[in-house]
Amino acid sequence: MTTPPEATNLPLPPRRRLLASAVLPALALAAVLLPSAGCSADKHTFYSTTTAPKSVDVRYVESGQTAWSKDIPEGHELTLNFNRPGEGLFRSMPKTPATKMKWKLKQVSAGSDDRGRPTDDRQNDSGTVDLDGLPIQMDVRVDVDAAG
Repeated sequence: MTTPPEATNLPLPPRRRLLASAVLPALALAAVLLPSAGCSADKHTFYSTTTAPKSVDVRYVESGQTAWSKDIPEGHELTLNFNRPGEGLFRSMPKTPATKMKWKLKQVSAGSDDRGRPTDDRQNDSGTVDLDGLPIQMDVRVDVDAAG
């Protein structure tokens, strides 16, 4: 059975018109963007435990000056995310020094008091540090005395 020629030129019903004009392009765009959203080639996470308490320093390579420093409490993780000028969703700039660093400290395991009871003294914190746009390095220290 063939479709009469006059039936092929009929406008789409309102629902299908909405689907064709708005929803499908939005879904196609989401399918392209979502797999790469939130990806950072310069994101670092450090964990501090009772056997390996850590501290992180961010220093300028040439001068050795400390730009930022943080002691990570036991049972917490510290995430550093460095942003470079010109970086975007699909473009990383690994050879360009970072001009901004975002950091986030969050508790990943509960501590306990001297009787072994869990405590909930969360020390979640975050911030942003403006950097000079010079090459930097990260130094991670483990407190050997506390580690045993």
